[in-house]
Amino acid sequence: MKRAICLAITLMFVFTAFAEVPREINFQGKLVLGGSLATGTHDMLFKIYDDETSMIELWSENHNATNAVEVTNGLFNVILGQITVFPPTMDFSEEYWIGISVDGAPEMAPRYKLITSPYAFRAIYSDTATFAISATCSGDFIQNQNTTIQNADFAIDGIGEVGIIHLNPGTPDVDTPEAGMIRAFGFGEEFGLYVYDGTCWREIIIDTTCYEFGQFSKIYISERQNNRIVRIDDMTGAGWVSYGSLGSGVDEFNQPLGIAIGPDNKIYVNDQHNSRLVRINDMTGTGWVSYGSNGSGIGQFHWPGHIAFTTTGKIIIGDGYNGRIVQIDNMTGTGWTSLGGFSQPEGVAVGPDGKIYIADASADMIIRVDDISGTGWVTFGSSGAGIGEFNYPPGIAVGSDNKIYIADHNNNRIVRIDDMTGTGWVSYGTYGSGIGELNNPQGISVGPDGKIYIPDTNNNRIVRIDDMTGTGWVSFGTSGSGVGEFNQPMGITFGP
Repeated sequence: MKRAICLAITLMFVFTAFAEVPREINFQGKLVLGGSLATGTHDMLFKIYDDETSMIELWSENHNATNAVEVTNGLFNVILGQITVFPPTMDFSEEYWIGISVDGAPEMAPRYKLITSPYAFRAIYSDTATFAISATCSGDFIQNQNTTIQNADFAIDGIGEVGIIHLNPGTPDVDTPEAGMIRAFGFGEEFGLYVYDGTCWREIIIDTTCYEFGQFSKIYISERQNNRIVRIDDMTGAGWVSYGSLGSGVDEFNQPLGIAIGPDNKIYVNDQHNSRLVRINDMTGTGWVSYGSNGSGIGQFHWPGHIAFTTTGKIIIGDGYNGRIVQIDNMTGTGWTSLGGFSQPEGVAVGPDGKIYIADASADMIIRVDDISGTGWVTFGSSGAGIGEFNYPPGIAVGSDNKIYIADHNNNRIVRIDDMTGTGWVSYGTYGSGIGELNNPQGISVGPDGKIYIPDTNNNRIVRIDDMTGTGWVSFGTSGSGVGEFNQPMGITFGP
């Protein structure tokens, strides 16, 4: 599941010297999980580095257990530096990057560059954010049309947009401000800051149209009969790049099926008819490494299906024709653990609850287990074409709200249910090649935008719809082996 932080502003508590290490940092933002605004308590791990890609952390602070972060309609506010003090060796006149992990998942990418000024400390990941400090005093500290700033610590307006942050609780009276005090105003698309310089308030205006941090917006597709994988920027097909050709060596695939972007931002592909898992750094194929051979023992697969990652970054593989799923720690195969009892488990997914969901294609059912040990085993579905029935479901995905999406291959439809009891059943699609029609969909995924993406396998196209009503239908691709053409697209995922 892809995570994003939207509309995040990081501000320094009052300090007087430009390069002085701050006592605390107030970090405010919107948390987006699987395209939906998060609500509830979430663990967040914050780390500061001296480089965008460095593995050397200068400071870290874990907000979990009793210090977990409360999120309401996506909005959260967390104070950094209260649990772990910033070390005096950190000179905030230097460049730093902050990394964030949510609920035990790997750190989101990219990291966010931190920028300092005499009175403010803020993180923005955006190509278009603008900052303008007013040259003249703005007079008395203002209040906007929605609410007064005075004595407010934090507020949210009626539609859940960002509201007021008060960065100096010890001095709530704006009539007697202190030098370095920072105040904020605004809601929605317009958000502003005032900094008191000892004489007057100076205004900082920020364009804060929702910028998503770490959003995986590019689309990756595994293409069976063309023995390659493809990446496009969006549903127009812009930025088309393909990689792979038929074979069993490096840079070669034999009917690839599952594709996923790992917590390390690398590309993982189940090279099905070579019975191996492949990982590459990017679409140039650098860093190629493969694991597995044909068989039924440890380190062996028989036509593996889809791929998923646990919340701790372990790799889950649907080892379909061995009737099992497999979990490994990494591409060396360490920590190999398998769970059997399936007929042909092709689809695998991990929900926000950390549980493993399996689409057992030839058994016409889906299964959920708590973990690779198989505890908490529960099934749903039977053979057929009605409600509660499937006909060879090979693909499965779980939304940020824990709703379950299934590609019902031979029924030429997709299905969504609320939970493993099958409540809230809704299906979409009939056989055909037009709008609202599918032909043997093999996979399914919920994008970072919350929309539903389907490899419409035998129509040689990919489809995106806004929701299960089919609104916003967009398709891309035609039959062939060139640019903009597919020959049985199988898996779909999202990455940088």
